[in-house]
Amino acid sequence: MSFPNEEQSRVIDSPNSKLVVVAAPGTGKTSTIVARMVNLLKSNSDREISFITFTRSSRKDTQSKIYSEVGSELLDGSNIEFPRVSTLHTYAKSIIHKNAKLVGRNSQFSILIKKRGEENLILSELIDDLKLDVDLEKLSREIYHYRSKDFWHPSCTIPLDKRDQVLEHLESLQQFYNTFDLQSLVSHACYLMEKNRAKIPPILLQVDEYQDLNPVDQKFISQLSGIEGSKIVVVGDDAQSIYGFRYANLDGMRELWNSDDWESVQFKNCHRIPTHILRAALDLISTDQYLGGERIYSRG
Repeated sequence: MSFPNEEQSRVIDSPNSKLVVVAAPGTGKTSTIVARMVNLLKSNSDREISFITFTRSSRKDTQSKIYSEVGSELLDGSNIEFPRVSTLHTYAKSIIHKNAKLVGRNSQFSILIKKRGEENLILSELIDDLKLDVDLEKLSREIYHYRSKDFWHPSCTIPLDKRDQVLEHLESLQQFYNTFDLQSLVSHACYLMEKNRAKIPPILLQVDEYQDLNPVDQKFISQLSGIEGSKIVVVGDDAQSIYGFRYANLDGMRELWNSDDWESVQFKNCHRIPTHILRAALDLISTDQYLGGERIYSRG
């Protein structure tokens, strides 16, 4: 399949401020937004142009492709405020870094590493301070749910009259230790933007695998898209997500697709899978909700 085709070119050259792209595997969605970013950088490398990936490995791969196309001299010489290629949490961290005092930290704050037990040390202190009768691991899961979805799980084990207190005391502990848990980076960045306290310039942002983001992550992207003069492109597929355990929100793709504020584009040509296999796979997953349910992809 020749690259870019008509649909891909539409995304690469789109002047729209908000664009959502729905595309199945093998349709070149990531290559397309990488090409869009490369074109934007070649046009003016001093603008705030960033690419948000879902995983660290994807970040390294994407950064390598962009550096190969544009050149490290041009990229490293740019005077920009935010990372060129990053995960969502790193992007949120860059916003907080510039506004740390507004959320009770200094700019040398740390990030709690769960695998080292650092989060549990603070949660244990929280349990002791508030005299909570809650299992440590359950408390961790309850707070993670809240951080990801902005509401407590219906079966939350934290007493109703203690929940606000838990959040407030957890915040005070993290302020005292000048630290954040990973997911709170996004919620704090959202807070700064909601209160119009973070001064963020217009950005040209490319977001990959949007369907893998949780509701609070997607809220953050929505806030970024609301900055006057910014242009945001998100790509994804509401039928391919393995991150339900971190509350990935497939409905987020559908909400953008159905919004009058977002232009929508479908990639219909697949070059990775034989047509008969692709059609059989689509028949298996097709539902009334799936955005691709009525589409027939052809092999380009």
